[in-house]
Amino acid sequence: MQVPQLIFQAPESVTHHGKHFHFDDARASVQPKQDPRPPIWLGGDVEAAVRRAARIADAWCVAPTLSTETMLRFLSFVFPRHIAPDGAQLQSLVR
Repeated sequence: MQVPQLIFQAPESVTHHGKHFHFDDARASVQPKQDPRPPIWLGGDVEAAVRRAARIADAWCVAPTLSTETMLRFLSFVFPRHIAPDGAQLQSLVR
C-alpha cells in the first residue's frame, strides 16, 4: 500500500526501492482531487482479507458472496479489532 500512497501524495516525482517495487522519478499522470489522496479500499470475503483492510487500507469493500451473518460478524468484531492505531477515522465509522 506504500506505493499508491506515495505516488498520490507526492507533489512532485517519487523514487522508491522497496522489496517488491522499484522506480525512479515516478508520478501520477493525473493528480487526485481528494486531499491527501483518494481512499484506498481493499476487498475480500475471508477474515484475513478483512484484517488486512482494517490494518492498511481506508475501507473494506464487502464481497457480495458473503452471507449477512458473516458480514455482520466481520464488521462488528473482526474489522474494529484490527484497525491500525492511526486509523481514527475508520474507528469512528465502525462505532
